[in-house]
Amino acid sequence: MVPPLQSYVLYLAGTASALVSALAAASFNGGVALGSAVGGLVLDRTPHYPVLAVVGALMTLLGLLVFLLTHHRHHARQATAQDDPVAQYA
Repeated sequence: MVPPLQSYVLYLAGTASALVSALAAASFNGGVALGSAVGGLVLDRTPHYPVLAVVGALMTLLGLLVFLLTHHRHHARQATAQDDPVAQYA
């Protein structure tokens, strides 16, 4: 999962690729830590292991939603930049 994510982020970054690459790695590690913390809280509050799978699926859907919103925003910004070159810096 990490190589395609890194490749996509570098594609979006353009000239700021070093900074964005570091932020992508930090975000991935932050997601791992957040998922582990939420999983630990779920196991602490309920003895039912199937709930853990449901919470994991919900967190995956949340991540997918964030990706889709970011992807849509990037394409909307590109369309605006093609119409008005100054708008891409706003």
